[in-house]
Amino acid sequence: MFKGLSLDQAPPFEAPLRFFITAPLFAIIGAIFIFFADNISNIYSPKTIAILHIYTLGFMSMVMIGAMQQMLPVLVGVKFPKPLLFSKIIHIFLVLGVFLFFIGFFYDIYFILHFSLVFLFFSIGIFIFITLYELFKASFSSATILAMRFALISFLIAFIIGIYLLFSIGSSNIQNNFYEYLNFHAIWAFFGWVGLLIVGVSYQVIPMFYVTPDFNKNIKKYLSLLIFIFLIMTIFFNKGISVSLIAFII
Repeated sequence: MFKGLSLDQAPPFEAPLRFFITAPLFAIIGAIFIFFADNISNIYSPKTIAILHIYTLGFMSMVMIGAMQQMLPVLVGVKFPKPLLFSKIIHIFLVLGVFLFFIGFFYDIYFILHFSLVFLFFSIGIFIFITLYELFKASFSSATILAMRFALISFLIAFIIGIYLLFSIGSSNIQNNFYEYLNFHAIWAFFGWVGLLIVGVSYQVIPMFYVTPDFNKNIKKYLSLLIFIFLIMTIFFNKGISVSLIAFII
C-alpha cells in the first residue's frame, strides 16, 4: 500500500508553506469583493471572471502547486532542483500574475492583462514543465504517477488555451471561436487538472488512512486514462456528451 514512499526526500516545509499561507488570503479577498461585484450571475462578466480566477488560480492552484512540491518527492522519490529557490520563484510570479489578473478584469484595465500573462507564464509554465520532466524520468511508475502526468498535461493544455484567451482580451482581439475555446479551457482545467489530480492522490491517500480498502487494480490502471481520453473527445466530438461521460466516470 505504501510502496514508493520516500519520506526522507521530503523538501523543506518552507517550500510549500508559502503557498498554503497565501491561498487563504486570496480566498478572503475574493469573498470580500463578491459584495462589490455587479452582474455576478453572468459567467462571462469581467467581475465574475476575476472572482472565479482568484479562487481557481489564487486559491485552488496555489494549494495544489504547493502540495505537489511536498508530495512528489515523497511519492515519486525525486527532488525539485533547489526546492526553496524554485518555490520562491514560482510563488512570487504566481502571486503577481493572479493579482494583476484580478485587477485587470475587476476594474476593466485590460492592458494590465499582458503583464499578468507574463507572470503567469513564468510561474505556471515553469512549474508544469519541470514537474512533468521529473514525473516522466521517475525510476518507477504507478497509478498515482500516471494520473499526475495526465493531470499536468491537462493543466498545460488549459494553460495554453488560457494564455490565448488572456492575450485576446488584453489585445481587444476577440475571435469568433473565443467562447468555444473558453469552454475547452474550463473543461480541461476542471476535469483534467483538478479532477485527475484528485483521482491520483486518492489512490495513495484514501487507503493510507484506511478510509477504504485499496482500489481495484483495473480502476487504478484505466480510470485516469479513460478520463483523459474523454477529455480529448471534447475537441473532436459533441462537447455536451463528452462532459456528461466525464462526469459519469468521475
